[in-house]
Amino acid sequence: MKILKKKIIFAGFLATLCFIICALTVGCSTTDYEALYNDDAKIAGSTSNVRVASFENSTKGNYKFSCASLDGVFVAVNTFSVSDEISANLTFGVAEGKGKVVLVKDKTVYTVAEGSFDGALDLSGIPEGKYQLKIAGVGAKIELTLEY
Repeated sequence: MKILKKKIIFAGFLATLCFIICALTVGCSTTDYEALYNDDAKIAGSTSNVRVASFENSTKGNYKFSCASLDGVFVAVNTFSVSDEISANLTFGVAEGKGKVVLVKDKTVYTVAEGSFDGALDLSGIPEGKYQLKIAGVGAKIELTLEY
């Protein structure tokens, strides 16, 4: 009976120790979102990497995104075409933290809005082609509406 009690206590100790080690490891491996936000190469190479977000893609050409806490990069539109005929209106509200909207083609990043923005996107300096539209944020509370 005493041996069984010691085995149960030892197993509980091991389980607690494993839990503590796992918790510390996960806490230490958090991505440095500030560095990601400021590094175009990391934004270009990043797929959706967010902690908390919700989005609604209502119809083609009309996109809504809201987020209580965006940390990382979110691919909002996989194929966003830039041409002379295209026009896009963006409402981008950043209530907390930092946020920006970028267009990415290959490894080239064009920032089209940083911080709160409301109006027509100026795409004149961006070469024609197909881009990904991404949202990058650090502790950002964001509301976005895109019509294109």
